[in-house]
Amino acid sequence: MHLLIRSSFNRKISGGDKLSDYLNSLPVMYEYDLFIRGDVRKNIEKRTAHIALKWGKTTLLKPEKCKDKQASAGKEMYVVEAREANKTKGIYWRILTTHPVTGIEEALQIIEWYKHRW
Repeated sequence: MHLLIRSSFNRKISGGDKLSDYLNSLPVMYEYDLFIRGDVRKNIEKRTAHIALKWGKTTLLKPEKCKDKQASAGKEMYVVEAREANKTKGIYWRILTTHPVTGIEEALQIIEWYKHRW
């Protein structure tokens, strides 16, 4: 079984850093245009968003408040960040997955799977 999770928390990772610090240290690895269909209910207009992609592998640490003594100290995961370039309130997806992400095609596949939630 694999995981594909959008993360909104700035989780602790191995090495004493936080996930956002790790992502900020990575260069943009790929850019592309993504068509946004829009949503009248949420007042989102259809448009084309210019997306910057980053990805990498890290180990998420078990939360300090976790009471499960059986839980492992950390879980190795891949993270894919899709951020709309030149926008402060645009698309920002931080997706954690157990699927290997080592290149553009795999990163785009993760984004494609995530988009199916719509």
